Amino acid sequence: MASATLVGSSLADAFFDAQDLLDAGETSRARECLRQVAEMAEQLRNSDAAGEPPAPLVASAANNCLAELAIDEAISLGFPLGAQRGAAAAVERARAHLARALAAWPENAQAAVSLGLLERDCGSPDAALRAWSAAAALPLDAGDDGDGDDDWRAAWLVEPRRRCVPLAAMQCALLLSQLGRHAEAAPLLRRFGFRRRLTAAVWAAARATPHGTRAAASAAKRWLQRSRPQRARCGASRPLPPTAPA
Repeated sequence: MASATLVGSSLADAFFDAQDLLDAGETSRARECLRQVAEMAEQLRNSDAAGEPPAPLVASAANNCLAELAIDEAISLGFPLGAQRGAAAAVERARAHLARALAAWPENAQAAVSLGLLERDCGSPDAALRAWSAAAALPLDAGDDGDGDDDWRAAWLVEPRRRCVPLAAMQCALLLSQLGRHAEAAPLLRRFGFRRRLTAAVWAAARATPHGTRAAASAAKRWLQRSRPQRARCGASRPLPPTAPA
């Protein structure tokens, strides 16, 4: 039997109702609505309504939202993520929801990015790289065929893919650079048109100073987000060449 939240509503409408509740600051009601949407969509996984996103895609999106709420809860308790009292349970809920999201729709790039961020902040860089690499490997084209009956594709597939695939590549390249794995980062940079990158010497100098890695990460983010490179100087006694060919 459908829950009261879903009576008279499509799964997509109920999902957007939950988003409205979140925007209004009604987190508890939004969480319950998302839980109901996810459960109903998982039960209807083989049912597709004309003009509506497939049920597995809605289930995946709802679980990703639930994971983000759990991550926000863990973050509110402080860092390292999951180390504070009560935070470990929130982290495990987030992981469970992200696993369900990716099981329902394996090409959910947004869920993969969320999983990578979660694992990075929990101190698991290899797990983060696996999640981001999977998302970064997805084609930017989500298969938009322009069919008028598939108007949902832009909001549910095309735009999320266009946003999250480059973001996954950026996060992956950033973490690889922080780990000193510069050769592995270079193809990710080149894929999105970048021809220059911070040199290994800059990263090494940043790691040698207090909070240096965070500063270098911020510099690399700015570098990746701009089309034109800018010269940078580190805090060493002499200038280091800031960039090298990607």
